[in-house]
Amino acid sequence: MVSSEHSSGERIRRGAITKTGNAHLRRILVEAAWAYRHRPYLGGELRRRQKNAKRESEGDLWKAQHRLHSRYAS
Repeated sequence: MVSSEHSSGERIRRGAITKTGNAHLRRILVEAAWAYRHRPYLGGELRRRQKNAKRESEGDLWKAQHRLHSRYAS
């Protein structure tokens, strides 16, 4: 995965993902980013799958969902 870059001295400018590298990996990254467009919520299916999850990991995962969504929204 490679992003375009136009840097000089102290100035660093990174651009979009180029078509260099693994096309499958690039597609997965783009689809994951699009998934964070929507506000995080627990639907019925997700709530059912999380019944057996460790409680201490749920808080961290939920914070990550909100953090990634807020980065997309801003």
